[in-house]
Amino acid sequence: MEKKKRHIQLDEDLKKLKFHSSQVVLNSQNKEKNNFLLAFSFNVGYYLLTPLILGVIVGLFIDNKFKTKPWFTLVFILFGLLASLYNLLRITKEVK
Repeated sequence: MEKKKRHIQLDEDLKKLKFHSSQVVLNSQNKEKNNFLLAFSFNVGYYLLTPLILGVIVGLFIDNKFKTKPWFTLVFILFGLLASLYNLLRITKEVK
């Protein structure tokens, strides 16, 4: 009778251990996923802001060179906006 109780206790301990080890694996996967999402969100910001900032800089440079303020700045801001939207569409397709 004593042997049967020990076997039952060992079975219960093994079940607890398996459950605990599966939780550890899930928690490490969640941390990796959270790190990926954090890095991904930083990249989205760069992909959206960089074309706009470059458009402003290039537009101001050309406007100062040819004395045509604000026309080239507006045109390059528009190009930067279109490039940002294209980057956003490309990123959303990659995530799916």
